[in-house]
Amino acid sequence: MNPHFHGQGYMPYMHYRRGPRRLFWFFLGGAGVFWFMRHRDGNGRSICSRSDRRIEAGDRPYNYPTPPATPTVPPPVVPPVYKEERDSIHEVTQNITESISEMSEAALDNALSSIAGLKAKIAESRAWREKVKAEQQQQRERESRRLV
Repeated sequence: MNPHFHGQGYMPYMHYRRGPRRLFWFFLGGAGVFWFMRHRDGNGRSICSRSDRRIEAGDRPYNYPTPPATPTVPPPVVPPVYKEERDSIHEVTQNITESISEMSEAALDNALSSIAGLKAKIAESRAWREKVKAEQQQQRERESRRLV
C-alpha cells in the first residue's frame, strides 16, 4: 500500500504538498555541489587540473605507483613482397576510380540528353497549343462576323 495515500476521501491532494519542497532541496544541493566543485582547491581550480605543477617521482597524487617504462619498439620493416602487393592494390583502386568516373560521366550525358529531348518535346507541345489557340480565336472571329 502506498504510504502517501490515506484512503478514499481523505484529502488526496496532500500527496502533492511535498513537490515544491523537494525541488527546493534539489536545487539547493545542486548549487552546493557547484560551489564545492568550483572552490575546493582555491582560485577556481579543481584538484584534477594540476598541470601547472610538476609531479616529482616522490610526489605522486593519491600514492599511485610509478608506471613502468615502456620500451620503444622500432617500426616494422616492410618486406618487398608487401610493397608489390601494395602497388598492385594501388593500381586496382586507380582503375576502379577511373571506371567509376567514366560511368558517372556516361550517366550524366544520358541524363542531359534525356532532359534536352524533354525540353524539345515541351517546346513542340507549346507551339501546337498556341497554334490550336490561334485557330480557335480565328474561328470565333469568323462566327462573330457571321452573326453581325
